[in-house]
Amino acid sequence: MPTIIEARNVYKSFNNNTLGTFVLENISLTFTNNKTYTLTGPSGSGKTTLLHMLALLIKPDKGTIYIDEQDSAFFSAQQKMVFFSNTIGLVFQQPYVIPELSVVENCMLPGIIQQKTKEECYKKALNLLADVELSAQAHLPVKALSGGQQQRITLARALFNNPAFLLLDEPTGSLDSKTASHIIDLILHLHNTYKTGIIMCTHDQKTVALMDHCVTLEHN
Repeated sequence: MPTIIEARNVYKSFNNNTLGTFVLENISLTFTNNKTYTLTGPSGSGKTTLLHMLALLIKPDKGTIYIDEQDSAFFSAQQKMVFFSNTIGLVFQQPYVIPELSVVENCMLPGIIQQKTKEECYKKALNLLADVELSAQAHLPVKALSGGQQQRITLARALFNNPAFLLLDEPTGSLDSKTASHIIDLILHLHNTYKTGIIMCTHDQKTVALMDHCVTLEHN
């Protein structure tokens, strides 16, 4: 059975008043982890806001986010932690890495947080780094790598706990076109290899054309 994330009649405003303009208004969408999706639209149309709601990082003002038909509004703190650790992997436009650590140490972090053994984390991190073509750089300090290579670290790290979905917010926005194209090819390769659903915010129409489904958001 695929994992399903559903937004049902979702609204979100950041104006802190009931008469404010909604960034997202009456959005109903369903995502399954055997498919790839893009969220596209002009700046300010709510792509990142929707992505963060699907990750349960922010709550809708109205409407519901369902995880496998379970209303996430009733999730306990522990359930949210398990969801965040095991169901999704997040990748942002800027690669968030710890510069004082090596490449492999950065990749090991999700396992260390879950108190897995260092040996287990190290072995898995090396396997993931091989998948993103960073085996040769595994023991270098992160700050020695290019922006594109650092983004590949974040992809490997996001996959550490075998998430059902990768949620990506403009993952190529800060990269040159050649590096960006390589990152998109890599993301699709990881989708096929790990059977992980992809939900990606992007402005790039070439990327949109490569995905199974496109959701276009408009200004309200």
